Formats: sequence, structure tokens, C-alpha cells
Amino acid sequence: MILNELEKMGVHAQRTELLREKDGVIVARVFCGERTAVVKAFCREQDRREIENYRVLQALSVPTLRLFAATDAAILLEDVCASPLLRLGRPADLDDESVARALAQWYRTLHDAGENHVLTRTKALYSECDFVSESCVKRIIDALNLAQNPGWNLLLRRIEAVRSRIRSTPMTLTYNDFYYTNLAVSADASSALMFDYNLLGRGLAASDVRNVLSSLTPRAGAAFLAAYGPINPVEQQLDAVVSPVSSLYLALSRPAFPAWAQQIVDDSLTRLEPAVRRLTE
Repeated sequence: MILNELEKMGVHAQRTELLREKDGVIVARVFCGERTAVVKAFCREQDRREIENYRVLQALSVPTLRLFAATDAAILLEDVCASPLLRLGRPADLDDESVARALAQWYRTLHDAGENHVLTRTKALYSECDFVSESCVKRIIDALNLAQNPGWNLLLRRIEAVRSRIRSTPMTLTYNDFYYTNLAVSADASSALMFDYNLLGRGLAASDVRNVLSSLTPRAGAAFLAAYGPINPVEQQLDAVVSPVSSLYLALSRPAFPAWAQQIVDDSLTRLEPAVRRLTE
């Protein structure tokens, strides 16, 4: 597939080096003379939204990796490992205040630029808020034996009220998938950007901020918040309900229930009920 897509792009590679192949996404390094690039090919139609997402972000002036070429099933990107300006993220970045401030600038740019985009977008965007539905909540309750938990029962009874609050709250573009493995940082740590946009979609800015803070250390998190600026408290209330629902629904979609999801289950046993009440009373 890689060679076929490169041929469609008019790229004649001397050789390719497979970097990753998982869940129908193939990533390879492409060697063209002394230059290299990275090609990412999508076997499944549902994953090809990332191609359009690169174009959308560039049109909105949100920093991304350079996009050299694209087909309807693949993209050709700059190779961060060969860049004189960027490096890949590393675990130490999660405790680096300079990197955290640079990250905050990227997220603020994304959220500010995305507000108008989601209002004018006619095609449906991926949204984790869509998992807050009667059918999804029932699946979580049944699969995880939560029928006796007052919080999950309250959410099920008030699901339409919660969905109404979601519909009435302005949304923006959200990244939804923060971790250092999807991070590129400038050599002097003055700027940073996220890549891999398969989960980019419509959502709450507060959800993105919470997602980043869950990985940063406390001091890096404080630097991020100071640089990012105020967070809408209504969005935070919504996120307290949306986050456990979307996280657990997606966890149940995996072949095996991941270990990290068990902590979300445990937290929801006591935190979900007051979160639903704050939102609906």
C-alpha cells in the first residue's frame, strides 16, 4: 500500500523503512536521496479523516508538521527525526515548564481558531460528547456491573438534561489525544505542536486542558495553566460527566479492558453523582 500511495503522489523512493503498523495505520520513513520524509497510510476509511484534519489546521493557521503531499488514503509529512528545527517529545517534557508554556500556546491557538470552524462545519465531526447517550451509558453500566451505583443511575435518568446542556454549550476543535509521543518541540523549547490528528474533533476546550494536565507534573501543569489562561467553569462541569463516559465507552471498545480505565471506574463511583447534580440542578 505504501508504494502505491507514494506513486500516486509522484514520489520515487529509493527505499522505505517500516516504523509502525497498527490497527490499519501504516507509518514508514521514505528515503529520497539525502532527504527523508514520513508517509502515513490508512487502510480503513474511518481513519482517513486525519488527512482532511491536516488541511483544516493549516487553513486555520494552527501549527502542524509540514504536509508535503496527500492522496485519498495517505499523507507525506516532514520527518521530525531529520528536522534541524524540531525534535520528538520525550518523557522529561512532561516536567518541563518551558515546554508546558509552549504547549499551552499551541492549544490556545487551536481552541481560538476552532470556535468558528465548528460552527460553520456542515460535515459531522468526531466528538467525544456524542458518547453521552442513553445507549452508551447503558452499555457501560451493563458491561461494568454498575447498575447499583447511584451516580450512573442518576446519569441514566437525567441523560436528556445532560445532552441538552451539551447542545447549548459552545464547542471548539479539540485534540483529544495528548501524550509526549505525539509531541514535537523546537530546539529551544520556545514552541511546540501536537501531531497525529485522528481524534481531532468537536469538543470542550476544558476537556483538552484536563487531558493535558493528567499527564503533566504539577509544576509543568501550573506553567501550562498560567500560559493558557482562564477555563470556562461550565465546560469543566460538563467535562466531569463527559470524560468518564467517553473514556469508559472507548475502553470497552478495545479487545481487552485497559488497566488505566479501572481507575476511572473507581473514581466515578463517588464523583459522578455530584457531577451530574451540579450539571442538572
